[in-house]
This record gives sequence, C-alpha cells and structure tokens, in this order.
Amino acid sequence: MGKQIPSPEDDLPPAYSPPSVPTQDQSQSQNDDDLLRPTESYDSILGGRPYHSLSSATRATSTVTLWPEYSQDASVLADFITEHTELPPQPHLSIRGEHSDSGGSKNNKSKVVDFDFQIDLTRSLIRHGDSASRWAYTSCVSDNDGQKAYRGGRWRSSGPSAPSGRIALPTDDTELPADTDLESGNNNTTSETTSEAEIKMWSARFCNDPASVKSFTFTRSLNNFDYEVLRRELTGHLRSLNYEGTITIEPVLLGSRVTVYSPHWINKLRNNAFAFWACIILQLWILTWPVIWLLEKRYEVVRTQWLFSRTTFEHTGERISEHSVRVIRHTEYAAGKDEMGVAEMWAPVVRQAAWEKKLGGCALVKDEISGLKARDEERRARAQTGGNEWVERTQAVMGVARGLMGVPGGRTTTGGRGGWGRDRNNSRNGALTVSTGNSTWSINV
Repeated sequence: MGKQIPSPEDDLPPAYSPPSVPTQDQSQSQNDDDLLRPTESYDSILGGRPYHSLSSATRATSTVTLWPEYSQDASVLADFITEHTELPPQPHLSIRGEHSDSGGSKNNKSKVVDFDFQIDLTRSLIRHGDSASRWAYTSCVSDNDGQKAYRGGRWRSSGPSAPSGRIALPTDDTELPADTDLESGNNNTTSETTSEAEIKMWSARFCNDPASVKSFTFTRSLNNFDYEVLRRELTGHLRSLNYEGTITIEPVLLGSRVTVYSPHWINKLRNNAFAFWACIILQLWILTWPVIWLLEKRYEVVRTQWLFSRTTFEHTGERISEHSVRVIRHTEYAAGKDEMGVAEMWAPVVRQAAWEKKLGGCALVKDEISGLKARDEERRARAQTGGNEWVERTQAVMGVARGLMGVPGGRTTTGGRGGWGRDRNNSRNGALTVSTGNSTWSINV
C-alpha cells in the first residue's frame, strides 16, 4: 500500500512554501496540495459571461462583460484590470479517450467516449503566494513603440490610432498625471508601477473615446512551459492500462482573455446567445460582421505573462580566459517541478480517472483527486502481488464477452491485463486474440 493520503478536510497549506531540506512527509503533503485547484476567486467580473464563438476552445478561455461602469469610468476600469492582471490564468489539460463502434454495419460507425475529464494544473505550474508577482510581468504597448496592436482602431497598428488631444502615454515625452504615483526623474521606478500608470492612461483613452461601439481586451499567457512533455508522458501512463482507443490530450488556458464591451445595443446583440446563433444559422453574419467591424473601436494593449520557468546565471569568479569567466546556468521552476515532475505527480490521478471512466469533461475536484490517487495505489499494489492464473483467465474472458455485447465495464480488474477501448466491428468474421499471464489464445468472433 502507498503512503497515506491527507484527508480532504484538512486545511490547505501554502502552495509553495518548502523548507530548506523538506522531509519525505512534507514533500508528499506539498505534492498533494499542488494537485488541488487554486483558492483565488475568478468570479469578480461584474456582468461576466462566456464569449460566443464557434470554437469551443475560445468559448472556454474567453470572458466578456458589458458592465456600464467599466467603459464609462476610467478609474473603475483601471482598478478592474490591475486586479485581474494579478490573477494567473488557469491552465487545464483536457483528457479524452474514445473508440468507434460499427454496430454491426461497416457504414454505420459511431464514436463511443470511454473517459472525458480535465485536470487543473494551476497550482502545479504557477507560483502562488506572496512571491507570485516575481513570476509575472504585465506590459502595455506604448505610442510609436513599433508593436502591432489594436490601439483604438479597426486594424492593428504600430502607432497611435486615436487623433491628437487624447491622453498621452509616458513615451509621448509628456508630463504624467499626478495620480500615477510616478515622480519625475525617479530612476528607481519599478516596471509594475509603470504598468499601473500605463493601464490608467489606456483606461482613460478607452472611456473618453466617443465611439459608441468599442471594446477593451487584456490577455494572460503562460510562458516557458512545454505541454508536449505532459501529453507524451500521460499518454504512456494511459497505455499502461492496456487502453487501445484514441487518446486526445489538449491544453486549455482558462481566463486567457477578458473583454470589456461598451453597453451599446449592437454589443448587447452580438453577446446574446440567441442572436449569435441566429446569425450563424441564417447566414446573417455575412452582413452583420462587416457592420460590426466598421463600427467597433478595439483596444488590446495590456498583456500579462506568467512564467513556468526562468533561467538565471551565476558567476563563479573562475576565469576561463583573460576576458571571460565561468558562468553556471540554472533553470528555476515556479512551482518547484519541471514538466516531467508535473506529469509524474498527476499520473496516478489520470490513470485511475481513466480506469473508472470519468465522463462529463469537467475538472476533477479536491475530494475526487484524493480518492483517485488512493485507489490507484491500491489497484497497482494488487496487480503487483499477482493472482491465480485461472482467475485471471476467467476475468479476461468475461471482460471480452462484456465488450462484445456492448456492456459497460468490459475489461478486467487486474490493473490492465485485458485490452479495452478498441474499435469494434461486430460483423463476426474474424478471431480475437487474448493474452493473460504467459498464455495466448484466440476466440472466434
């Protein structure tokens, strides 16, 4: 049996507060905490609603609001943006397994979903707590900085899209407003304070824009993380269950885009589910989309980047040559683990969730994670101790029979001895090979 799993009712310690030399129990407790969902509230967007799109990924990752004060009061908008740039995005992995079933006809194939769930990687990848700000950077575009962005116009531009007379940004070489807390000539101004001042001025530009149809979008991103490592490693763990179906593992970054719309009737209609789908079904988008594009003034100037890892360099003082010294390169990870470590930490939960055929596409919650991890350890312990060969053969035959009859749960319970989730063709014109232990034999189907 594996180590005892902490009770789900225990209070959660900080996500990242390791001692200098952690004990084994402390490391185990921290690993369990990193599997849990974050405690921050992401529901403080007044009037927030999902973004309407044909893309399910866009709908899942984008939020919109038409709350009037956000587009009418610059101080309210600036406070709202500043508050939300301090919240990290929520990286999820969507894990799905499916196979095809012909139902007795080669021309009548249907997809059967074997498991479909998500895992929330936020605490596993992103630094939380007092030191989180050191792993995030908020930037705003500036006038004439050469970056392509929506600056209050219909197209991306590298210069100011607004006419003269608007509120100036710091790069305009003009004096900053007094309420920006930036002292003239202060060389110790931090980038965080600078970004807050720029957010205030972009908020003032947006709210003072006379356009009736306008939008302000800020984005969050997660950098320096390789999802492909998790995809490869978790796929291997799922295959260890003798699962033979199609495995799809895709990243989903929740909260990556937040858009504030002015409360104009056009914006209200475009964010109405009935009106949106009516335009799609009736092909009215051919007319409505160009009208919206001509009328809308877009602002996409604020970006927050969260780091999974970063590289630091240490000068040892040892000279290699007359003009160079030895430098040691270190890679530091926000949550203390690299991609392989994160994959191995989640592997027991993912294996057991797939084995139990979790469906619904929702993220696993605290109680589920603790139970799944404990049951995975029990199941693997039973499989390692072995069992009676005839019992295993009987379980394999019963699993094959249930699978052929389409009965749910058509697999063995010995931890992955019998294959399951294979594409099925019930035309009964071949033989199925079954392996148990060291024996291999066939069943006519």
